[in-house]
Amino acid sequence: MAREEEISFQSIDGTPLYGTLRMTPRPRLGVLMVHGMTANRDEDGLYSDLASGLDSLDAASLRFDFRAHGRSGGRCEDLTLSGVINDVDSACRALSSSLPPGAPAAAVASSFGGGLCAHWASENPGRLAGLVLLNPLLDYAKRMLFDKPFWRGRSLDGKAAEDLRVRGWLEHGRFRMGRPLINELFLIRPHESIRDLKIPLLTMHGDADSMVPHDVSKKCTQECARSEFVTVRGADHGFARPGDEELDHPDTLRFRGEVLARTLEWLRGI
Repeated sequence: MAREEEISFQSIDGTPLYGTLRMTPRPRLGVLMVHGMTANRDEDGLYSDLASGLDSLDAASLRFDFRAHGRSGGRCEDLTLSGVINDVDSACRALSSSLPPGAPAAAVASSFGGGLCAHWASENPGRLAGLVLLNPLLDYAKRMLFDKPFWRGRSLDGKAAEDLRVRGWLEHGRFRMGRPLINELFLIRPHESIRDLKIPLLTMHGDADSMVPHDVSKKCTQECARSEFVTVRGADHGFARPGDEELDHPDTLRFRGEVLARTLEWLRGI
């Protein structure tokens, strides 16, 4: 019978991170789960359901809160892309240290965490045996900067620059972008680095996604050597029916059920 426990570990820079480790008696596989921006380790229930479903595969899992989210340490305005990448690295080590010798690890990563996990995997060949991306953000600069009204082609406009100077952050929805993150957007480019992935890749994305472009995700991941792309017809971001903020509409439940079933079946082959 599987058992769950909360664990704590440190990221590379000492930031305290917290997660839920779910272990089966003799796991043949470990699955790391990386959530999206302003979410937490359970990803609105999707990851906790996935963790339970992994029992049927004799797979252990670690779902964790990256920095400035959930119980983990750090402030939102201090978060950087490289910091989250280092959190993924540390979480993978924490998971791998709990597995039997020789047991492989795979990852499932969503939205904001998806592109960063893909970038980390491309820079660390051999650490993962497979990767599942769920409505992944891959072009961070376009989504978080170039598409903003305060971007003027080569720099922030005057008001945004002053806001950044005074407050120390700019708004991205409910998220606060600090100066270090804004500068990183030009340098960390998963929509390019993902091409270097050599491991099997499954990507699922709703074609009604109002937050992260479906077509960018499809184009970038199809350039990978061992890639499968699945369009979830009619699904908004997070595989919800458009406008279903409570995530309880029958269409939302159907979308999420399809995603979970497809993910589990794909991981069975790792």
